[in-house]
Amino acid sequence: MQFWNIMVILADFAMFRIPYTTLLTRFCATENPQALMRTIVFMYFWSTYVSQLFTVLFCGLRVALLFSATQKTTKKIATFMPPIIIICGLLAALPHFSTDSFCLQLVEPFVYGSILIISKFHSNNPYVVYINMYIYLSVTITITVLNLMMMYKVRQKKYLGFQRSVNQASKIERTLTGTMIILLFPMIVSLCISIGEINRIGSFSYILLIRPIFIDARVHIVTCYFYFTHPIFKKGSPQSSVSHMSRATL
Repeated sequence: MQFWNIMVILADFAMFRIPYTTLLTRFCATENPQALMRTIVFMYFWSTYVSQLFTVLFCGLRVALLFSATQKTTKKIATFMPPIIIICGLLAALPHFSTDSFCLQLVEPFVYGSILIISKFHSNNPYVVYINMYIYLSVTITITVLNLMMMYKVRQKKYLGFQRSVNQASKIERTLTGTMIILLFPMIVSLCISIGEINRIGSFSYILLIRPIFIDARVHIVTCYFYFTHPIFKKGSPQSSVSHMSRATL
């Protein structure tokens, strides 16, 4: 999952952030590098679709472990689902590679010459935006439901006396809640971008401007937050607590 999140960042820099700086404007205008632009757009959508589905898979596996799924079942899911997710993301992104791409001039608050790279398949087919919005909305709802199930199960175990202390269980709940919120930020921004494309709202450029912040938050902040707040990574934790909690919280 982390590999595809890193791929999203690299493709995001190539498709959005570097073109925002006007460094590629002259090159795109004079050379029209179709092969390069098609590859950038294709890699962005491929990595985006795959990373979102891997996030759902990750949350699903954690819930399965909490609800006492057998090791054989979780192993099968972890073995067979990643290739399916990668292939589905590839097929969904291929149409962006099959058509020409172009550089779209951005308006304020971006400076003159700021562009983003987009495919004609995306710009000429309104239904693509609706499909993307449906995907973002489905992933957001699914992640929310899975995390609520996970927090419910952790709280249930606390009340049944399976946790070593109420304080430790509360820390786990806070960590899981914070992780869920951070994971949902970029999803919500992606939903806002899709809604902005459909309705052509005036503040659309501002949404594009703040978008990279939330993408970075998903990849980096959630990892650091989980590491620094989860009790399992604290020094001095009893060994028995670590071994007991590893299955319940991974």
